[in-house]
Amino acid sequence: MLRKIRTGATLALLLAALTNPLAAAAANVAARDGDLYYRDGHQAERRLTHDGGNEQPALSPDGQWLAFVHVFPPAGGDDSAETSELWLMRADGSGRRRLTAVAASDDPQGDLSRVSNPAFSPDGGTLYFMARAWATSDAIHAVELASGKQRFLCDGNSLDVITAGRLTGHLIVEKHKYPSNGPAYDAQWLISPQGREIRRLREAEARRLLKAPAVQPSAPR
Repeated sequence: MLRKIRTGATLALLLAALTNPLAAAAANVAARDGDLYYRDGHQAERRLTHDGGNEQPALSPDGQWLAFVHVFPPAGGDDSAETSELWLMRADGSGRRRLTAVAASDDPQGDLSRVSNPAFSPDGGTLYFMARAWATSDAIHAVELASGKQRFLCDGNSLDVITAGRLTGHLIVEKHKYPSNGPAYDAQWLISPQGREIRRLREAEARRLLKAPAVQPSAPR
Protein backbone atom coordinates (compact mmCIF):
# COMPACT_ATOMS: atom_id res chain seq x y z
CA MET A 1 0.00 0.00 0.00
CA LEU A 2 1.33 3.44 -0.90
CA ARG A 3 1.55 5.91 1.93
CA LYS A 4 1.17 9.67 2.29
CA ILE A 5 1.66 11.71 -0.87
CA ARG A 6 2.91 15.19 -0.17
CA THR A 7 5.05 17.64 -2.09
CA GLY A 8 6.05 21.27 -1.74
CA ALA A 9 5.42 21.86 -5.44
CA THR A 10 2.21 23.90 -5.18
CA LEU A 11 3.80 26.91 -3.47
CA ALA A 12 6.84 26.72 -5.73
CA LEU A 13 4.63 26.90 -8.81
CA LEU A 14 2.64 29.83 -7.45
CA LEU A 15 5.86 31.74 -6.84
CA ALA A 16 7.09 30.74 -10.28
CA ALA A 17 3.98 32.27 -11.79
CA LEU A 18 5.14 35.70 -10.62
CA THR A 19 8.37 35.62 -12.64
CA ASN A 20 8.09 32.96 -15.35
CA PRO A 21 5.19 32.86 -17.85
CA LEU A 22 5.85 29.22 -18.66
CA ALA A 23 5.77 28.28 -15.00
CA ALA A 24 2.61 30.32 -14.54
CA ALA A 25 0.87 28.25 -17.21
CA ALA A 26 2.29 24.99 -15.95
CA ALA A 27 1.02 25.75 -12.44
CA ASN A 28 -2.43 24.83 -13.73
CA VAL A 29 -1.65 21.36 -15.04
CA ALA A 30 -4.05 18.91 -13.44
CA ALA A 31 -5.14 15.29 -13.68
CA ARG A 32 -8.81 14.67 -14.41
CA ASP A 33 -10.47 11.35 -15.23
CA GLY A 34 -7.14 9.74 -16.00
CA ASP A 35 -5.78 12.44 -18.33
CA LEU A 36 -3.68 15.58 -17.93
CA TYR A 37 -4.85 19.10 -18.77
CA TYR A 38 -2.83 22.28 -19.19
CA ARG A 39 -4.50 25.59 -18.33
CA ASP A 40 -2.52 28.68 -19.29
CA GLY A 41 -2.46 32.09 -17.66
CA HIS A 42 -5.44 33.13 -19.77
CA GLN A 43 -7.39 30.08 -18.55
CA ALA A 44 -7.33 28.43 -21.99
CA GLU A 45 -7.23 24.68 -21.41
CA ARG A 46 -5.43 22.10 -23.53
CA ARG A 47 -5.62 18.34 -23.09
CA LEU A 48 -2.13 16.81 -22.94
CA THR A 49 -2.92 13.07 -22.85
CA HIS A 50 -5.66 10.87 -24.28
CA ASP A 51 -4.72 7.38 -23.13
CA GLY A 52 -6.12 7.42 -19.57
CA GLY A 53 -4.48 6.20 -16.39
CA ASN A 54 -2.38 9.34 -15.92
CA GLU A 55 -2.17 11.02 -12.51
CA GLN A 56 0.03 12.88 -10.00
CA PRO A 57 1.53 15.48 -12.38
CA ALA A 58 4.62 17.32 -11.12
CA LEU A 59 6.24 20.22 -12.92
CA SER A 60 9.88 21.16 -13.20
CA PRO A 61 10.82 24.42 -11.46
CA ASP A 62 10.79 26.35 -14.75
CA GLY A 63 7.44 24.88 -15.78
CA GLN A 64 8.74 23.39 -19.02
CA TRP A 65 8.74 19.69 -18.06
CA LEU A 66 6.01 17.51 -16.62
CA ALA A 67 6.53 14.24 -14.77
CA PHE A 68 3.56 12.00 -14.05
CA VAL A 69 2.51 8.51 -13.07
CA HIS A 70 0.80 6.18 -15.54
CA VAL A 71 -1.29 3.53 -13.78
CA PHE A 72 -2.19 0.14 -15.24
CA PRO A 73 -5.45 -1.26 -13.83
CA PRO A 74 -5.28 -4.73 -12.26
CA ALA A 75 -6.56 -7.58 -14.38
CA GLY A 76 -8.69 -9.00 -11.56
CA GLY A 77 -10.09 -5.75 -10.23
CA ASP A 78 -7.97 -5.82 -7.04
CA ASP A 79 -6.58 -2.32 -6.44
CA SER A 80 -3.65 -3.75 -4.51
CA ALA A 81 -2.47 -5.37 -7.76
CA GLU A 82 -2.21 -2.08 -9.66
CA THR A 83 1.11 -1.33 -11.31
CA SER A 84 2.47 1.99 -12.50
CA GLU A 85 5.29 3.70 -14.36
CA LEU A 86 6.93 7.11 -14.23
CA TRP A 87 6.89 9.26 -17.38
CA LEU A 88 8.24 12.63 -18.49
CA MET A 89 7.13 15.01 -21.22
CA ARG A 90 7.29 18.68 -22.13
CA ALA A 91 4.58 20.90 -20.71
CA ASP A 92 3.04 21.16 -24.18
CA GLY A 93 2.57 17.37 -24.30
CA SER A 94 5.46 16.60 -26.68
CA GLY A 95 8.58 14.51 -26.13
CA ARG A 96 6.93 11.90 -23.94
CA ARG A 97 9.31 9.28 -22.59
CA ARG A 98 9.22 6.57 -19.94
CA LEU A 99 11.54 6.89 -16.94
CA THR A 100 10.73 3.65 -15.11
CA ALA A 101 9.19 0.40 -16.29
CA VAL A 102 7.11 -1.94 -14.16
CA ALA A 103 9.67 -4.19 -12.49
CA ALA A 104 8.73 -6.45 -9.58
CA SER A 105 11.54 -7.67 -7.34
CA ASP A 106 11.97 -9.79 -4.23
CA ASP A 107 14.35 -7.07 -3.06
CA PRO A 108 12.21 -4.18 -1.74
CA GLN A 109 14.90 -1.71 -2.75
CA GLY A 110 14.60 -2.79 -6.37
CA ASP A 111 10.82 -3.16 -6.66
CA LEU A 112 9.49 -0.63 -9.18
CA SER A 113 6.14 -2.28 -9.80
CA ARG A 114 4.16 0.58 -8.25
CA VAL A 115 5.58 4.10 -8.19
CA SER A 116 4.13 7.42 -7.04
CA ASN A 117 4.70 11.01 -5.95
CA PRO A 118 7.23 12.41 -8.45
CA ALA A 119 9.06 15.55 -7.28
CA PHE A 120 11.80 17.51 -9.08
CA SER A 121 15.06 18.63 -7.56
CA PRO A 122 15.44 22.43 -7.47
CA ASP A 123 17.71 22.41 -10.55
CA GLY A 124 15.30 20.15 -12.44
CA GLY A 125 17.99 17.58 -13.17
CA THR A 126 16.78 14.85 -10.80
CA LEU A 127 13.34 13.40 -10.28
CA TYR A 128 12.60 11.81 -6.92
CA PHE A 129 9.75 9.38 -6.47
CA MET A 130 8.31 6.76 -4.14
CA ALA A 131 7.79 3.04 -4.76
CA ARG A 132 6.00 0.27 -2.92
CA ALA A 133 8.51 -1.67 -0.83
CA TRP A 134 8.18 -3.05 2.72
CA ALA A 135 5.09 -3.82 4.81
CA THR A 136 5.51 -0.68 6.92
CA SER A 137 7.40 1.58 4.54
CA ASP A 138 7.70 2.59 0.94
CA ALA A 139 11.03 3.42 -0.72
CA ILE A 140 12.44 6.71 -2.01
CA HIS A 141 14.23 6.59 -5.37
CA ALA A 142 15.85 9.10 -7.72
CA VAL A 143 16.34 9.13 -11.47
CA GLU A 144 18.87 11.41 -13.20
CA LEU A 145 17.02 12.86 -16.17
CA ALA A 146 20.05 13.44 -18.39
CA SER A 147 21.27 9.85 -18.17
CA GLY A 148 18.14 7.95 -17.09
CA LYS A 149 20.12 6.34 -14.27
CA GLN A 150 17.89 5.28 -11.38
CA ARG A 151 18.98 4.68 -7.77
CA PHE A 152 17.44 3.72 -4.43
CA LEU A 153 17.90 6.36 -1.73
CA CYS A 154 16.21 5.25 1.48
CA ASP A 155 13.03 3.95 3.06
CA GLY A 156 10.24 6.48 3.56
CA ASN A 157 6.49 7.10 3.64
CA SER A 158 6.42 10.69 2.39
CA LEU A 159 8.56 12.87 0.17
CA ASP A 160 9.20 16.63 0.09
CA VAL A 161 12.05 18.52 -1.58
CA ILE A 162 13.53 21.63 0.06
CA THR A 163 13.78 24.38 -2.56
CA ALA A 164 15.21 27.36 -0.65
CA GLY A 165 17.90 28.18 1.88
CA ARG A 166 21.15 26.48 2.79
CA LEU A 167 19.47 23.05 2.68
CA THR A 168 18.20 23.49 -0.88
CA GLY A 169 18.07 20.13 -2.64
CA HIS A 170 17.76 18.08 0.54
CA LEU A 171 14.70 15.95 1.22
CA ILE A 172 12.26 15.69 4.08
CA VAL A 173 11.05 12.10 4.44
CA GLU A 174 8.76 10.51 6.98
CA LYS A 175 10.30 7.28 8.29
CA HIS A 176 8.94 4.40 10.34
CA LYS A 177 11.53 3.65 13.03
CA TYR A 178 12.08 0.69 15.35
CA PRO A 179 14.20 1.88 18.31
CA SER A 180 15.93 -0.70 20.44
CA ASN A 181 14.55 0.73 23.66
CA GLY A 182 10.94 1.59 22.85
CA PRO A 183 7.95 1.22 20.55
CA ALA A 184 8.00 1.94 16.83
CA TYR A 185 7.27 5.51 15.78
CA ASP A 186 6.93 7.71 12.69
CA ALA A 187 8.95 10.91 12.34
CA GLN A 188 10.23 13.30 9.69
CA TRP A 189 13.91 13.17 8.82
CA LEU A 190 16.26 15.42 6.91
CA ILE A 191 17.83 13.38 4.10
CA SER A 192 20.73 14.31 1.83
CA PRO A 193 20.28 14.13 -1.98
CA GLN A 194 22.32 10.90 -1.81
CA GLY A 195 19.88 9.32 0.69
CA ARG A 196 21.87 9.75 3.90
CA GLU A 197 19.98 10.41 7.14
CA ILE A 198 21.16 13.70 8.63
CA ARG A 199 18.86 14.26 11.59
CA ARG A 200 15.32 13.97 12.87
CA LEU A 201 13.13 17.04 12.38
CA ARG A 202 10.40 18.45 14.56
CA GLU A 203 7.20 19.14 12.63
CA ALA A 204 7.55 22.90 13.05
CA GLU A 205 11.08 22.85 11.62
CA ALA A 206 10.00 20.71 8.67
CA ARG A 207 7.19 23.16 7.89
CA ARG A 208 9.60 26.10 8.13
CA LEU A 209 12.08 24.47 5.73
CA LEU A 210 9.35 23.91 3.14
CA LYS A 211 7.32 27.10 3.35
CA ALA A 212 9.44 29.43 1.18
CA PRO A 213 10.52 27.58 -1.99
CA ALA A 214 12.62 29.31 -4.61
CA VAL A 215 12.34 28.94 -8.39
CA GLN A 216 15.42 27.71 -10.25
CA PRO A 217 15.93 26.77 -13.91
CA SER A 218 15.74 23.13 -14.90
CA ALA A 219 18.74 21.33 -16.34
CA PRO A 220 18.83 21.00 -20.15
CA ARG A 221 17.79 17.65 -21.57
